[in-house]
This record gives sequence, C-alpha cells and structure tokens, in this order.
Amino acid sequence: MFKISNIEGNSASTEFDGCEIANDQLNRVVRKGTQNVEVVNDIKTKDNWELQLKSVSILNRKTNRSIQTEVRHAVRKLLEEYCSTMDIDELMKNVGAGVVQFKVKKQLNKIYPVRACEITKVEVVKRPEA
Repeated sequence: MFKISNIEGNSASTEFDGCEIANDQLNRVVRKGTQNVEVVNDIKTKDNWELQLKSVSILNRKTNRSIQTEVRHAVRKLLEEYCSTMDIDELMKNVGAGVVQFKVKKQLNKIYPVRACEITKVEVVKRPEA
C-alpha cells in the first residue's frame, strides 16, 4: 500500500505505508486440526523505520498453551533480530520473496513441527525523520 504524499500537476509522489497478504494465500495452508499462533511485533529497522509486523504460524496439530507460548516468543525474538539488521527496502524485498518466513519456519521446526509461517501484514508506525 502506498499513500500519496504530494501532487504536482499530473504526477503524484507516494510513500510506503505497509502491505498485506491476500486471504486465499493464508487459507490454502490452514486445515482442520491445525493450530494457529498469531504474533504482533513492533520492529525498528536499521534505517529507523518503526514497523508493526503481524505474523501467523500454523502448527501441524493442536497443541497445548506452553508450546504456543514458546513458539510465540521464538517468533518475536527471531523477527526482532533479523529485521533490525536490514533497511526498509531490503526487508520488504525479503518479506515479499518469503526469505524471512522461511528462516523463521526453519527455526520453529526445532520447537514443534510447523506447517507454514507467514507475515500477514506490515504497517508503518513511524517513518524516519527526513
């Protein structure tokens, strides 16, 4: 999503305002008997953009609350570590290509078998001072 910031004549300049995945992309991996673990995470990138990442991890089976909590904490920690080392362009390129989701899923599989991990929404909380 882009927000119009300035209009000059017939041209408009825009700013990045966030992104969101389509519902059908998430619905294709959700099955009966699976467990969804949702995480909302506030992140600061290397170039001082403050973002809110909403992610969902789909576990292979129903799980107890302790495993869900452990998965949630692991996702939070991994996203903070990984995203704080990149600028906004690099981060959005990796989110779009699925690189971030793959790395998170690979680490979560050590805790509990994960069917899928998706970043469902990225919102801009605060832009850096220009």
